[in-house]
Amino acid sequence: MNVPDQRTLVCGGCGKPRVEPSTSHSGQIAPCPECGSTVRTYHLHLTAYVRLYAALDMRCKKMGVGGWRVRQFVGWQLRKSVGDFVRKVRRIDRVNNRYLERVETADGTVLRDADEALSAHQGHGTAKGPASK
Repeated sequence: MNVPDQRTLVCGGCGKPRVEPSTSHSGQIAPCPECGSTVRTYHLHLTAYVRLYAALDMRCKKMGVGGWRVRQFVGWQLRKSVGDFVRKVRRIDRVNNRYLERVETADGTVLRDADEALSAHQGHGTAKGPASK
C-alpha cells in the first residue's frame, strides 16, 4: 500500500504555514511576513506497514533419554525459491513412526500434503544423501 509522505513547512517563530521556497534568489532565507523570523520548521510524516509472520518449532523429549521423540513446526516460513511466505504444519513422530506435513500458500493453494510412515520418508530435506559431483 503506497501512502505519500506528508511534508509541512512552518515559520519557526510564529508557527504559521509557509509555502515559499527555503531560500530567495540571493540565497538568503526570506523573512516571515507575519513575524519577520527566518527560522523554519519542517515536519515530515512517514508511514510504514509491517507484516509479521509467526512460527513455533517444538520438540518433545523424555527425561533421561537422549534426543527428541516428537518434533512439530507450525507457522509461516519463507519459501526461498519464490521469496514469499508459506504456511507450514509439520509433525515428525518417532514414537508412532509418522511424518505429517502440509504446506499452503497465503491464498490457500496446497503445495504439499503428506501423511506417511516416518520410516518411508527418505530422500527429503536433511535425509538426502551427499550431493554427487
